[in-house]
Amino acid sequence: MNDLQKRDTATGGDAREPAGQQIRGSAMLLVGRLLSLGMNFAGQVLIVRFLSKVEYGSFAFALSVVSLGSTMALLGFDKTLSRFGPIYHERGDQGRLLGSIALMLTTLIGLGTAIVLVACGVLAAWGGGAAGNSDSASLLLLLIVLVPINAIDSFLLSLFAVFANPRYIFFRRYVLSPGLKLLTVTAVVFGHGSVEWLAVGYTASGILGVVICAVLLRRVILEEGLLRHARWSEMRLPTREIFGFSLPLMTSDLTFLLKGTLVILFLEFVLGSTSVAEYRAVFPLARLNEVVVATFGILFMPTAARFFAQRKHAAIDDLYWKTATWITALSFPVFAACFAFSEPLTVLVFGAEYATSAPVLVLLSLGFYANALFGFNVLTLKAYGRVRFLVLSDLAAMTFAIAANLLLIPRYGIWGAAVATCSTQFLQNVINHYGLARHTSVRPFPRYCLGTYLTVLLATAVLVEVQQLWHPPIAAALALVAGATVVVVGVSRKQLELTDAIPQLARFPLLARVLG
Repeated sequence: MNDLQKRDTATGGDAREPAGQQIRGSAMLLVGRLLSLGMNFAGQVLIVRFLSKVEYGSFAFALSVVSLGSTMALLGFDKTLSRFGPIYHERGDQGRLLGSIALMLTTLIGLGTAIVLVACGVLAAWGGGAAGNSDSASLLLLLIVLVPINAIDSFLLSLFAVFANPRYIFFRRYVLSPGLKLLTVTAVVFGHGSVEWLAVGYTASGILGVVICAVLLRRVILEEGLLRHARWSEMRLPTREIFGFSLPLMTSDLTFLLKGTLVILFLEFVLGSTSVAEYRAVFPLARLNEVVVATFGILFMPTAARFFAQRKHAAIDDLYWKTATWITALSFPVFAACFAFSEPLTVLVFGAEYATSAPVLVLLSLGFYANALFGFNVLTLKAYGRVRFLVLSDLAAMTFAIAANLLLIPRYGIWGAAVATCSTQFLQNVINHYGLARHTSVRPFPRYCLGTYLTVLLATAVLVEVQQLWHPPIAAALALVAGATVVVVGVSRKQLELTDAIPQLARFPLLARVLG
């Protein structure tokens, strides 16, 4: 037992069980995430194949602007709530918990509404689209109302996570939301509708989703007895604490947008909607590398914040590296398929006209997989309240991303955009990992993770060599990826502690013997 674990044992018991509970909750959410992925990906393929390149590029551009507006309206309140909500709840400070919820929700609704009004005024004066395409402006007018809707939705989902209620998160995020979108896309495609009707359907499904989320949230509040024990006269508005944390961390969200949304804006204004379509078509496929990261991150932040409040630093270290090993191993099959077999995969999914997007998929998948390899360095620094370092890190990455996009996109087009995105991902992870070692108790890299990372590197190199030499059909390629994944998980089984994290494996003795 190391010094951190001895100190934590003295102040609160064994850290491993709470970490195991977080892993089990995240594993359940991962199942839901995979379910939603199937629906979202089916909808994505239908949209790309149904619309022309210009129509799809315009639609993707409009959604990117909406994403930018939603992030600005949210002001980082989802992450702020994930940190302060569990702390207030743990301390029994109902007044500040209710006050912070009311303050953040009111602010984001007001700001989201203001963004919609400003955008409508700009679009009315604009009259035409970027690069001479008026479809971009008309679609944006139909979708702009989603700015406050998406912001409210993200905030409510963070509120579910504060109360550690993965069941409602599972239904709202992974069943209802993708189901409504897939239903909308299917109706438009098979009804031979237009891209405008697709935009209307997306808006309607977003509004309906928030209404249902609000109903579920009311049930959670009743179950927690939050209103029953609260006295409104004791409600406190921790304005300085909330805005002092959320506003500086807006740079994190803006940096995230630079990896995706602003790249789309650059492509639209410099090269036009066709280039947007060629880049954006494979972007969701590359983002599959972040599925496990995003899923485990939902419960990681509240759990790490609780550990920090309890001064269980060894628990945070154990949680960090156990989670990093999980997401590295579980994200590997998607990364291997996208990186080693990008061209046959792109042609299979989107058609031969998008074959030129295959190199983009290689670079984007590598950049997004970096988030799995490095682990939750950003969330851990937020749990420790290292806001100043994160702001400086984000500003450095933001500056680099803007410069790289402005330099590379006019010269190299979509490939330049992919290089800029990939290099920004790696740069920011390196900076944040330095901050992790300097400002937290988390070890930079424990020796027991070495086997997992070396196996991932070796397996990827073998798959790339197989593709270069033999060009196997896609079915054989996916079989090879599955085999390589079994090897990675097998090497990592001791670090993953699969039978502890997923007790249901005990029902299958042979599988438990192999993986346990």
